[in-house]
Order: sequence, then C-alpha cells, then structure tokens
Amino acid sequence: REMQFPFGIMMMNTATKTTLGQDVVWGRKHNDREYVEKTVLPKLTDLDYLKSLPKNTVGSTYYEFIRFHGLDSLYSQRFKDEEVKSRLDVVRTNLSRHVVITHDVLHTLFKYNTHALGEGLIQEVTGELLDYKPSKIIGFFVMLAVAKRVKDFKATWKVYNECKKNLRKVNKELALYGPLEFLESDIGEIRKKFGIGKVPLYDAFEKRYHNHLTPQSCVHIEKWDRYNAWEHMAREESKEKTKEI
Repeated sequence: REMQFPFGIMMMNTATKTTLGQDVVWGRKHNDREYVEKTVLPKLTDLDYLKSLPKNTVGSTYYEFIRFHGLDSLYSQRFKDEEVKSRLDVVRTNLSRHVVITHDVLHTLFKYNTHALGEGLIQEVTGELLDYKPSKIIGFFVMLAVAKRVKDFKATWKVYNECKKNLRKVNKELALYGPLEFLESDIGEIRKKFGIGKVPLYDAFEKRYHNHLTPQSCVHIEKWDRYNAWEHMAREESKEKTKEI
C-alpha cells in the first residue's frame, strides 16, 4: 500500500519503460479507476461466471482463491483517491489499485495459496516483477517467521530459493497486465508463455506443514487440500451464525 520515496519512484520508473506499464502508472485503459470499479471488480467477484469457466482456465482456478474471502476487503486497503495530497500521490493510487486487483491472480498463476508462506512468496513475486523492494523485504521476513513457526529453517529456505530461482526466468511484463486479460485462457499456456516454473518444493512443504500455518482453522483439518482451510473456516463461521440466530 505505501509506495513512498524512494521505492515508489523506483517502481514507477521501471514500469514506465513500456506502454503497458505507463497505462498502469498513469491510470489509463485497464487501470482506469472507473473501468476497474465498474467493469473489472464486478467480473472478478462474479462467482457464477468464474465457476462456469472450464477447469483448465485461469478464471476457474482463481475462483477457488476468492470464493470464501472475496476481494472487497483487499481492495479497501488500497491507497485511495481521497488520500491524495500531491501529484505523486495520484501515481500511488494508480499503482496501489493495480497491485491490489492483480494480487490473487498472481496467487493463481504461481500456485501459491493463501497460507502464511504463500502470501510471503507472493510478496516476493510482486517485489521482483514490479521492482518494489519493500515487498521483497516483507516476503523475506514472512519466510523467517514461517521457518521459526514450523522449526524447519532448511525446508523453508529451500522453498524460498525455489521461488527466487523461478522468478529469474519469468517475463516481468506479466505483472503489468490487467486481471481480466487471462481469466478465460488456459492456465498452463499462460504459465508457459511467461516462464512461470513449477513449485514442487512448495507443494511438499504445504502438505507437510499446513497445520502449523494460518488460518488457525487448519489445525482441525485431517486431510490436506489446497483450498480446504478456507472452506473449513467458512463452515465454522456459518455454524456460529446459526447458533446466534
């Protein structure tokens, strides 16, 4: 969210080297605020539409990430227009808007879930692709926190390095596209097009340590599944609401 001097300037300078990046920075075309709020957000949160897409598409996989926790709370955390006090702040609102609405699409494409380490690695992805060092710093410290939690620094470090190694091969332009660009595309083809590698070490780590990570409801899950932590949490919340009624 906070993209202040000097890192916000560095990120802006990197992005504006391409026309696609200029559209992001200046809030044009796919990152125009009105277009995002009237066209992009409604489609990203249309669960019926996403669920109807073929199983091999980006949108179908994206559906699994947002069907329980939505997008509204994440979008509300962006740097907002009413906070603008300078011309640089206008750029900050545009960059923040783009980063927020593409966040879960990156989760989908890189196959990192929303547990602690997955979120930390997506911070690493965002920082590397957009040349924003604070995100990479956050990713590093999340990795350390997870290593401490599971008491397995070696395995956690290997997963972190797997991510770093993969990122060296990724076409950074990926992070500048709007989130609607890929929804109906084959996820395997998009991953191949932009050079996104497989994450076997991360998958093995999740299967071994998922019960040690957030959300806390994971501790009650006996059989591992990429998305069932959120599904379980939704069921628990539903039970609590029923009790209140």
